[in-house]
Amino acid sequence: MKGMKTSVVWGILLLGTALWAAPHLEVPEPVHDFGTIDEGKVYTHDFVLKNTGDDTLKVLSVRTSCGCTATMLKSTEIAPGESQPLHVSFNSTGYGGRRFTKVVSVITNDPDQPEVRLLIRGEVKAMPKPRGYVYPSLLNLGQVKPGTVREDTILLISDGQLPLVLESINGFKGVEVLGWSPDTLAPGDTGRIFLRVTVGEEKPYSGVLMIKTNDGRLPHKFVRIVANQE
Repeated sequence: MKGMKTSVVWGILLLGTALWAAPHLEVPEPVHDFGTIDEGKVYTHDFVLKNTGDDTLKVLSVRTSCGCTATMLKSTEIAPGESQPLHVSFNSTGYGGRRFTKVVSVITNDPDQPEVRLLIRGEVKAMPKPRGYVYPSLLNLGQVKPGTVREDTILLISDGQLPLVLESINGFKGVEVLGWSPDTLAPGDTGRIFLRVTVGEEKPYSGVLMIKTNDGRLPHKFVRIVANQE
C-alpha cells in the first residue's frame, strides 16, 4: 500500500510538471542599430532566438515591415536551452537622407508572449545625385494674334551634387528648339535653352517644351507655353 501511494504521488508530481511545462522565447538583443550606412546597399543582421523555457518552442510565423526581409529559420522548432539565428536584411535603396526603423514580428507558441517584436534601425547617407529644375515652368505670352512668332529663353538650373546632363530637348505644337548651352551643367550652374514659339489658331494656345536629363528623380521636365489669341 505504501508503495502504491508513493507511485501515485510521483505520478501526480510528473503530471503537474508536464502541465506546467512551457516554452519561453528570449532574444538577448531585440534591437539592432546599423548606425550610419550607405544608400543602395543591402545590410544584414542575425537575431538570436533562444528558448529559455522547458518545452519545445515553435516559431509559427515571421512578419516584416516594408523594406525589410527575414530568412526563415533552419527549423521552426527550438528545443529547451537551444537557440537559432534569425537572418534579417535591409535594402537601403531609396532611403537616402533618412532615418529608418523596421519591425520584425516573431509569432511563437510562447504562452506569455506569443508575439515578440524585433527592431532594426539606422540612418542612410544620401548618395550624390544629379538634380535640376526649369525656370519658368510656365511661359505666358499674354494676348497675341494667331501666327505671332516669339523667341524666348528657358533656364535649366543644376541643384544636385553631380553634373546634370541634357540628353534631349523637344518642342511640340509650335515650339521650336533653336539651341541650348551647355550640354552638361556642373552643380550650381545654369544652362539656357533658346526657343521659338509660333502661336497657332487654336484658342487658347498651349505648347510644350520637353527636356530630358539624367536626373533620376524626374528625368523629364516640361515647360508649358500659353497665350490668348486676339
